[in-house]
Amino acid sequence: GRTARGMEEITRLMREALGFLQTENFVMAEESYALALEAAGSTLGEEHATTTSLLGHLARVCSHQGKHDLAAQMLERQVFNLRKQGVRDPGLATSLLELSDAKQRLGLSDEAEKLAQEATDMLREVVPEADGEASG
Repeated sequence: GRTARGMEEITRLMREALGFLQTENFVMAEESYALALEAAGSTLGEEHATTTSLLGHLARVCSHQGKHDLAAQMLERQVFNLRKQGVRDPGLATSLLELSDAKQRLGLSDEAEKLAQEATDMLREVVPEADGEASG
């Protein structure tokens, strides 16, 4: 059905994006990820795990090109989805740190600091043994 065809298209576009990344063609990788994101949003829904993952991939490619505005938008959507799904893990912490970095580069250091602190607190919850090492 429609979903199976949609998944095939998303998978094809993701493979295409990875191919572009291997040759460091970030412009084409961005285009492929953007198309995959659009397809995932319409086929699977805005909050689906695949859509959420693609937001992060697209954000990284944008960030790599200095498009920190766009990266921040994608990461905000990704973080929103992960929070809505009740996720509190290193994956969300990583997204928060990436969003913090994008905000910092946009000159939003207060926001960046809050996000970095949230990520740090979350990692302490998830990986309690890191506490002892951090203070030593």
